[in-house]
Formats: sequence, structure tokens, C-alpha cells
Amino acid sequence: MIIFFRKLIELCINRFVVYKVFFGKNNILNFNPVEFMNLKQSNSERYRFTALDYIKKEKIEKIFDFGANYGFDTNVFKSLFPNSKISLYDIDENVMFYLSKINNIFFDGSLDLVDKKKFDFLTKQENCFDLIYSNAVLMYLSEKEVINLLKKFMFMSKKYIILHELDKSKNFKKDLDDTYYVHDFTQILQSINPKIKIHKKKTLKPGKPWNQHGSVITISNFK
Repeated sequence: MIIFFRKLIELCINRFVVYKVFFGKNNILNFNPVEFMNLKQSNSERYRFTALDYIKKEKIEKIFDFGANYGFDTNVFKSLFPNSKISLYDIDENVMFYLSKINNIFFDGSLDLVDKKKFDFLTKQENCFDLIYSNAVLMYLSEKEVINLLKKFMFMSKKYIILHELDKSKNFKKDLDDTYYVHDFTQILQSINPKIKIHKKKTLKPGKPWNQHGSVITISNFK
């Protein structure tokens, strides 16, 4: 059945047709199912597969994707950690609605979709994930909000936190859109826990501002 759906998707040339067939509303969704299933072949999306290089040989059984959007990084998790349990959360209820459809079509309903109530519950559960991952989310939060959220992540995760974010560095130039926050993650993380281990590498995500200020930040040793 999944193969049938994938073949049907490939026959749909434009996104409007795909959206109408699978989601039943006459609105255009910025989602291309063919790219979704073939991220390694997409130059603009290939960076996702390098973001987890630092931990790809680790044993990761439970993953929490904070700000999952339409679940693009789920393919990366499935590829690197095929037996892991994956939980997805996004603050946007409309996104969560679409994620439920994507979950059923592409993943046989195997993903754990987390609503706001469940997220609040999880923030009180220590060591409930091996990895917490967030891609381009903290750039929309103030420094105070980021600090509070990272403290929750450190409580919830027992091994790793990985952030794919805009990161303020010594070469930083303030030429970004005012809608973005660019945080100094080294300073923030060390202020929370001076013994924390931080591994940074430049993102491979193309285009500005990512090719100037984008970093993949792997955080460990926070317990």
C-alpha cells in the first residue's frame, strides 16, 4: 500500500494536486512529497544527513524532535537509527494536523506525535530521551526563552542535544533580518553548566544566512 501511495505521489506534478489528494483542502502546502522521500537526492536538503554525523555510531533508541515542522528530519532519524522510537512536536497545531497525515501515509502511524499537554508532561520526565534535536527553531526565541528551554532539554535527555541554528561567532556581522535571533550558544550553554561538552561544526545548509552563521551544535556531558 505504501508503494502505491509513493507511485501516486510521483505522478502528481504540482504541489496543489498532491495537497488536495492527500489533505483534502484547496490550499497550497509548502511540502513536496517526492523530495520528502528522497532527501539525499535534494541538494537543498542533503545537509540534514550531515547534522548527526557526530553521533551516528551511537546507540540512540529514543529521539525527540522539537519544532518538527513537516517531519523532514524524520527520514534522517529513520536512516541512521532505524529501530529508534521517534517523537515529534511542533507548537503550530496546523503543522501537527499535517504531521498526522504524513505519519499515516509515509510511516504507517509509527511516529509518536506530541501535543502541548504531552510536551508539558515530558518536560517533567528526567532522562526520557537519548537525543533531543531541534532544527532552526531557537532562532525565533529570545535568549531568556532559549535558556529556559535548554534547561528542560538537559533534564529530558540522558545523552545528547543537537541544535541546528544560527550561531553568533567572533566573525558575526549584524546584517540579518530583525525577525531572527542569533544567539551565542557557547556562552549560553556554559552559563547553564560550565562542565558541558560542546561540539560545533559549520552547517552545509546552502544560502544566507546559513552559509555565514549556521552551526550544528552537539551538546553532551550535561548530567
